[in-house]
Amino acid sequence: MQPMALMLSTWGLPLGLLALTAWYGAVMYRRGQAWKRLAETVPQPDSPQTTTFSILIAARDEAPRLPALLADLAAQAYPAASFEIIIVDDDSTDGTAAVVQAFAAESTVSVRLLQLAQQPGAGRGKKAAIAFALANARHEWVACTDADCRVGPQWLATFDARIAQNPTLDMLSGPVALQPDGTALARLQVVEFAGLVGVGAASLALGMPNMCNGANLAYRRTAWHEVGGFTQNQHLASGDDEFLLHALWARRAGSAAFVKAKTAIVRTSAAPSLRAFLRQRVRWASKWRHYRQPGVQQLALGVFALNLGLLVGVGWGLKWPVTTPAVALAWAAKLLIDGWFLRLILRFQGDERH
Repeated sequence: MQPMALMLSTWGLPLGLLALTAWYGAVMYRRGQAWKRLAETVPQPDSPQTTTFSILIAARDEAPRLPALLADLAAQAYPAASFEIIIVDDDSTDGTAAVVQAFAAESTVSVRLLQLAQQPGAGRGKKAAIAFALANARHEWVACTDADCRVGPQWLATFDARIAQNPTLDMLSGPVALQPDGTALARLQVVEFAGLVGVGAASLALGMPNMCNGANLAYRRTAWHEVGGFTQNQHLASGDDEFLLHALWARRAGSAAFVKAKTAIVRTSAAPSLRAFLRQRVRWASKWRHYRQPGVQQLALGVFALNLGLLVGVGWGLKWPVTTPAVALAWAAKLLIDGWFLRLILRFQGDERH
């Protein structure tokens, strides 16, 4: 092999890796600055609370976890007449329906149980359950969370305060944080998930929405109907959150916003095992090829290429030791960039110890 060709074959990947790392650094720095510029929403006790909400929850075999969430929702620092709770039972085989019925019988808040199986042609799964709930919701704004989540007492009040700041909004994306169980796997998930939340929030603030989470979301029913609901992606198991965000933004740029507020944080448990974690991430990652916004696809491909390149670079350095410093520099730069960005998000969540 000629010297020039040998040099190119030896240094091609390390140089490409350094270029990708520089691109990634610019992307993450911009998002970090956008995160810092995001003003925090603070609900004021003396401010009028004018938004009414239908809280939608799809539940399948969630009897052990639902009581805690229902108690959180009933304890909202919000007028009881200004919100309702709708639980859609999606073919549960445990006591989910009985838990909801028992709670509704004692609650001063409106709680309704819907059975998806009793709705002909409704289909199955979360999207079908949410669509069924939307068809029965009484209020214009719907707030969505998952049955295994916990919300604070000012969750709805914070959404209302953010809507009051900009009444033209059609969607609010809220922060979600994982609750560690003390294991190393859970702690790693807390950090990784914080990065996803931060990137989604900052990208939305930059006018380039890519990610949000259906565990903490609010939107107008009329806006959902105007973009056709979930019909364009009904065949996909997930995407009741991000596809809707993209559709609403395509319909009217600026119609969605992130709610940066500690009082709006929804907390949920980390995946119980590595297998469950990987299956969840594969399911989430499978959505990117269905995104219609080129910028979202390019970002996903760029990050994937960098991560893959870093892994390949380890073996590359072993084969060609002369390239090891370049590969090590790319690794160090990536870790420093991620550490800086993650610290911003973890500080907001109150999880700096990770």
